[in-house]
Amino acid sequence: MNKKDEILEKVRHYLDKKDTQYIKKTLDYLTYKEQGLVRDGTRRAMHLVTYDLDFLSDFPIKHTVFIDAKELKLMYIITPHGYIEIED
Repeated sequence: MNKKDEILEKVRHYLDKKDTQYIKKTLDYLTYKEQGLVRDGTRRAMHLVTYDLDFLSDFPIKHTVFIDAKELKLMYIITPHGYIEIED
């Protein structure tokens, strides 16, 4: 399993564990940022993964998961209304 697949599997596992209703086929590895800006204003290497929530709408709501590149640990999810902290 390559790193990209491992990251997608971690995100999929987290969303399924939290019973998040998302459109499975929209789960997508977006990019790697070597010096991405984190919520607290620091810079860190990270991977970004996106997905759409599963509900009836003409305009799906995109969410972005931020993953620490060094530890491959999910950090938080950015939503249109703010963010969701991810705790172990």
